[in-house]
Amino acid sequence: MYTFLLLSIPSAVICAMVTDKSYGWASFIAPLVIGALAATAACFIKAFFIFSGHLYTEEFFHNMRYLLLHDTVLPVVLCALFFALISKDGADYKAAALFPLAGAFFAVAVPFGVLHGAERSAPFLIFVKPLLMASLAACVSALARMACAVAAQGKKALCAPLLLCAVLCLAVPPLAETAWYLQYTAWKWQLPSALLVAGAVALHLCARSMSPARSPSPDAGDSRQEAASGSPDSSPEKPQKDTDF
Repeated sequence: MYTFLLLSIPSAVICAMVTDKSYGWASFIAPLVIGALAATAACFIKAFFIFSGHLYTEEFFHNMRYLLLHDTVLPVVLCALFFALISKDGADYKAAALFPLAGAFFAVAVPFGVLHGAERSAPFLIFVKPLLMASLAACVSALARMACAVAAQGKKALCAPLLLCAVLCLAVPPLAETAWYLQYTAWKWQLPSALLVAGAVALHLCARSMSPARSPSPDAGDSRQEAASGSPDSSPEKPQKDTDF
């Protein structure tokens, strides 16, 4: 029953890493490890040093504020700031690394929070919440990557709306979970959940199309391909030099 809870977020992160043609999967190992270690440390502290859990009330904004701060804002912002400080890579790589960074954090923290909670068998927590958190990581990374792309094109005025959308995405998982917990009408949490998941796929594809492809020394790669295929472009050079001599 918990297979989806445990494997859905890691599967999404690994799929994004393997299919990224700009940097390659190996370049995202560092943010992946950092996110997993940060989540492990946070779960360890919460399990052994924080003994008082959150008490849910009937007040919507009280519950949403707690989930917004502890489930989305603090993990995403702190992990992003830490990685931005220690990484010396470009802005586009840092934005792309947000997905494996935050995804690895959620891959550890979300199952821990669900399995140590009072409603660990709730279908929403097992199936919907992992999708929401994986989609959140994808949306924030894609929007940050799009902001870097438009800034590089000199359209810096578009960065603010994109970053504002990223901030709004942080509120969707807490909003959906609070509406579910308070037993609101199902569409009140199903609609924002579906929009976030669909938006994650669309934004992820759009960000990849806007991001410049980065392949090491493309000229060398072309020459290696020509040499391997025995293309006639490289062979006439030697006879031409002989005739000139």
